[in-house]
Amino acid sequence: NKPPALIDEGTAVYLSQLYGDKAFSKLIGYPTKNINEILLLLNKKEGLITISTLLSYDEIGNSNQSVLQYCTSASFVEFLIKEYGKQKFLELYKSLSNANSDKNKMMFEKIYGVKFNQIENEWTKQKYTNN
Repeated sequence: NKPPALIDEGTAVYLSQLYGDKAFSKLIGYPTKNINEILLLLNKKEGLITISTLLSYDEIGNSNQSVLQYCTSASFVEFLIKEYGKQKFLELYKSLSNANSDKNKMMFEKIYGVKFNQIENEWTKQKYTNN
């Protein structure tokens, strides 16, 4: 299974930031900022995109909000790994399919032991209180 873009692309951007000396930040013109700082700036300019919405995407395309979508996805992946651990994230990564967002929400709930919207709310709260 190929996970939805939220997880697949989010992981790629998160890892490029972590091990590539903020490669994504540099690429989009914010070389000194982390993903969450960029995300807050983009949210002010472009609005919000929900995790639930991103979970339904097979890929992040060439929309005018693709940078926002990449940053949101990477921020959420970082949150999952830091808050719940790498093992659960790896289990999630290999369990999700880009075919069905309702099934994916159920997999989130099974692996993390909480409702999907609770995880989304925790991420949102942390994003706005830690930056």
